[in-house]
Amino acid sequence: MNRLAACLRSPLVRRPRLLVRKVGDRLGLRHAGASPVPAPPEALRGDLPGIVLPRLRSWVGACDLHDEPFPLQRVFQQDWPPAQLEAWCRNGPPGTRDITGDIKLIWDYGRGHAFALNALRATAPFDPAARAAAEGLRAWLAANDDRRGPAWNSAMDMALRAVNWLAADAALEGGLARALGEPEWNRLLWELGHRIERGLEVRLLTTNNHYLSELLGLAWLGAYFRATSTGARWQIFARHEMESALLAQTYADGGLHEASLPYHVFVTEMALLFLLVQETPPATRWLDRLRRMVEITANAGSECGAVFQVGDSDGGRVLPLEFVSRSLGHAAVVTRLAATLGLSATRAAAAVYPDSGWAMLRRGPVEAHLEFGGWGPFGIGGHAHNDLLSVCLNWNGEPLVVDPGSALYTPDPILRNRYRSTAAHNTVQLGEREQVPLPEPDAKHVFVFCGPRRPCTVIQQEADAVTVENLHAAAGLTSRHQRRMTINGSALLIQDTVTAPPGTPCTWSFHLAPGVTAQLAEGRALLTTGAVRVSLSWALPALDAEVETDEVSPFYGTRTPALCLRFRAPVGSRQSVTWSFAPA
Repeated sequence: MNRLAACLRSPLVRRPRLLVRKVGDRLGLRHAGASPVPAPPEALRGDLPGIVLPRLRSWVGACDLHDEPFPLQRVFQQDWPPAQLEAWCRNGPPGTRDITGDIKLIWDYGRGHAFALNALRATAPFDPAARAAAEGLRAWLAANDDRRGPAWNSAMDMALRAVNWLAADAALEGGLARALGEPEWNRLLWELGHRIERGLEVRLLTTNNHYLSELLGLAWLGAYFRATSTGARWQIFARHEMESALLAQTYADGGLHEASLPYHVFVTEMALLFLLVQETPPATRWLDRLRRMVEITANAGSECGAVFQVGDSDGGRVLPLEFVSRSLGHAAVVTRLAATLGLSATRAAAAVYPDSGWAMLRRGPVEAHLEFGGWGPFGIGGHAHNDLLSVCLNWNGEPLVVDPGSALYTPDPILRNRYRSTAAHNTVQLGEREQVPLPEPDAKHVFVFCGPRRPCTVIQQEADAVTVENLHAAAGLTSRHQRRMTINGSALLIQDTVTAPPGTPCTWSFHLAPGVTAQLAEGRALLTTGAVRVSLSWALPALDAEVETDEVSPFYGTRTPALCLRFRAPVGSRQSVTWSFAPA
């Protein structure tokens, strides 16, 4: 029944042409995006509604931007040789098993973040900034003149490109269009809109973040070309679909189905930027859901807005103002956008989202997160990890115990699975088994991961504590794991009760942030980073404690050495241990 209900909500049901195209794609028929883009109307012109620029400037004014230009060649927080980027755009990734072999590098480069960031932080007069942007855009277009190249095969990235280009031109008060030449500028945007429309990545049973981003792109392009019948059609379609698709992709408590906190913030940013170009407000139910999404975003990490890396974290952004902010992370930038649009949210001392499977506690030096969500819609989670009852911990705003991140997707499926594994997360592993079996380590399964949709139950919720139980802590093993997270004064207590067959090996892991050192003593470990000194203690003499050399991925495409604390003990039939993080 759930699958039938989702199918009936699917955009494919309401849009037969989308269904025909999707079936054709699956059968290997000619992709619609390969056919010629219809010629634009004579003397094609466009402009964004008058509400857009004041809203953008209000948001920028709240984000504490610095004065340094953002390099055009900066992707995934690395500066690449322009000639190398241009070669990869023309020829595709080189096939290496690192970030240079990942097509996401080309896609993210093509999103055009630098154009928007440099324009949004520019101050009048805008002519020099517009000329520099036009020069950079011409160089990018020259490297991507083959419309069948990698930069033109992803509707999602073309949509984000359209938003960044339009935001840049709006911030420069039309200067980018004038510097590039208005006819050429309008033809580019016209082509983007048609390619996005033809490449919509809709799914049969449910939609995804790609589809939402494509609707966002059509909403901005439709608003820009709203005086034409095509632009009006894009506006109407994008608004209708966004109002239903966002509700279909989120739980009633506001969390995104995709089992990733960074992706939740990314999609919240999409929804807010969709709202930014609307001249009339969307439906009340949609706005109420967006308010809940903003609330989760406000609670998603540290005070500066650095998001806990729960589930996949690949740096997805629309207009990444945090890249040019002196002090703010992604979540803080997004909540400031929400406030600009009248959807303010405050961080709570305790926030539990039982549908989404996220719980956050904070008091004094402690900011902690407990993950207990499932594997996405219908148990198929392209961005999920084996991270049930995993914790993350910031201390005085500094990362201390961290989720490992994602490292890479397509170039290295074995590494991909390693970063999704139970052992890579701050939870307990029973019998050296995964919580659910990992997918096959091949390119077909990089974005496939099957597991229960709602595997955990909230047992108790209080002002400073939450208790959650996972009845299936290990695949193929009759087991359960109950974890209680409590803030007691200035200490974080994690109380674990594990039930498994007698003699089952039991391993607890705590992955430390890069730069955190650990010294073991009897029944305790001293964790140090900068001025932060935290004592981790436990009261279970049978535990075998080790400090292991490991790695984490603080940002997509990176692998940074870090330490991991491992604790091992057999389980009789029931084992209890309390972990105490307290000031040293």
